[in-house]
Amino acid sequence: MKKITAGLFISLDGVVEAPDQWHFPYFNDEMGAAVDAGLGAADTILFGRKTYDSFAGAWPEREAAGGEDAHFAKVLGDARKIVVSNQRLELTWRNSEQLQGDLIEAVTALKNEPADGTIGMSGSVSVVRQLLAAGLLDELHLLVHPIAVRTSMRLFDEGEPPIPLKLISSVTFETGVLNLVYTPRRVVRPGELRRRQDSPAPARTVGQKEMVEVTSGGESLEALEPFVGEWSLVAAFKNAPPADAGARVTFEWLPGRKFLIERWEVPVPEAPDGIAIVGADPEREGNYLQHYFDSRGVARVYKMSFVDGVWTLWRDESDFSPLDFSQRFTGTFRHDGKTIAGAWEISNDGKTWEHDFDLTYTKVG
Repeated sequence: MKKITAGLFISLDGVVEAPDQWHFPYFNDEMGAAVDAGLGAADTILFGRKTYDSFAGAWPEREAAGGEDAHFAKVLGDARKIVVSNQRLELTWRNSEQLQGDLIEAVTALKNEPADGTIGMSGSVSVVRQLLAAGLLDELHLLVHPIAVRTSMRLFDEGEPPIPLKLISSVTFETGVLNLVYTPRRVVRPGELRRRQDSPAPARTVGQKEMVEVTSGGESLEALEPFVGEWSLVAAFKNAPPADAGARVTFEWLPGRKFLIERWEVPVPEAPDGIAIVGADPEREGNYLQHYFDSRGVARVYKMSFVDGVWTLWRDESDFSPLDFSQRFTGTFRHDGKTIAGAWEISNDGKTWEHDFDLTYTKVG
């Protein structure tokens, strides 16, 4: 089954029309990477006619020109492109076709194709609205610009039924743009999560998390398949060159695929070996919890997300250990899926963040 995602530039007051008139002052490398990780990772792109015409009028020429965005232009050109329109169209951009039949029925059939993959969307507001209302959209990516446009079409019409959404990822860019990722909020069925009944609850100290048995979430963990395998690990600390100490990291599924196990070995006395167990987060649908244990005796719980090739970990409250400082990690998968480049940051007040060290994972074999 394919995942359907939609990405939109949106103003602070909800305007999504004509972003070319207000969006460009906020474009930077962070936004470019977010767009690339979203639309650039899709093997199929679904367009409304106006958005398709805009893309087809620009990106083939950029690919032919061979400039700095020629690679992204080629990615778009190579993707399967499906255009939604009630008019018969003559499509000249390669790998383009017109959607046949009813929108909802046709997109449902696309979503249920046996091969995995992602159907991406950019703009095409009317199509996004219909797929959201039909429950077909899996993720809504909003790049919220710090500007009130105060005119033109907004994402949601007035007078329509509410659409509950759940925030699964939030990143603030240097420009003040918010990169927000939402998924439709689904009702948790009774019995999906239950407290462990077979033994008395352990004594807890203030600040410790109560352990919960997760009896669902296998489908959400399937998104972590790109991690599985053996990786080499290189660390780079402040004012020091990258240190390749022969560290190895292995990700593997626990039988049943309800948990992902990470093990690492670092043949340097100062660095700890350890293990981490990743499972579904019962409080944040589509997200994860990582239980971390290392050879120093340190035990921690990190919140975790993995969206569009971006891996994030953060710890901002006490758990098995007191919270002496907050931590967060952001790592990005490169397009070939064989390298993760990331960095850890720390904060003593939860507001001001300082770079701690870099990590680069490279897949072995």
